[in-house]
Amino acid sequence: MNEAISVLLIEDDLKLAEVISEFLSQHQIQVQHVATAQQALTFSQAVDMIISDIMLPDLNGLLLFNKLRLRCSCPIVFLSALTLEHEQITGLETGAADYLCKPIAPLLLLAKIRSALRFAKHQQLTDKRQIGDLLLDKSRYQAFFQGESLQLTALEFDIFWLLCSHQGQVVGRDLLFQEIVGRPYDGIDRAIDLKISRLRRKLADNFADNFAIAALRGQGYMFSYGSAHE
Repeated sequence: MNEAISVLLIEDDLKLAEVISEFLSQHQIQVQHVATAQQALTFSQAVDMIISDIMLPDLNGLLLFNKLRLRCSCPIVFLSALTLEHEQITGLETGAADYLCKPIAPLLLLAKIRSALRFAKHQQLTDKRQIGDLLLDKSRYQAFFQGESLQLTALEFDIFWLLCSHQGQVVGRDLLFQEIVGRPYDGIDRAIDLKISRLRRKLADNFADNFAIAALRGQGYMFSYGSAHE
């Protein structure tokens, strides 16, 4: 990882923040430092990662995490003096990319940062599907064709994602029920057919000449790109 990366460090221990900033800057990591949760919430620059203390003077870092997650999608790592097992588990279950305990060796901190960034990059790639001019972004639950949003609901996106992931292949009701409805198909229930019917109508209104979801009697559904099928 040779390209320069940027990190927002939320740490009220100014001396520690200075040491971390100086060390990381020697390894092509630019650190922006704030000392309070309020400063973090008003910070407007885009960064590749956030490293946050938990025991901040104005807001618990766990609560701050939830506010930050609404504002950005970059990995957030806790760096805390709270080292008990249940404290670490709580931090990780919040959704943090990692939980690092103070004091931490500088080289280990560097390795943890690089590891979290590699994982985040991989996750971004696996959260996207590109089929011609059609782009599906699972991290944002949005689909675009030639830059135009398809305006799908979360449920419609889940169905479309599954069908697009099997482009040109029949996706049976068994798989659709298991993945979308969350239970095995009983051979009778038409719930998934109704959901897909609504999705097909929505797509047909604006994108019928570009791609389609074909219903195959007794088999399931198939997504095709390039032309519509009835």
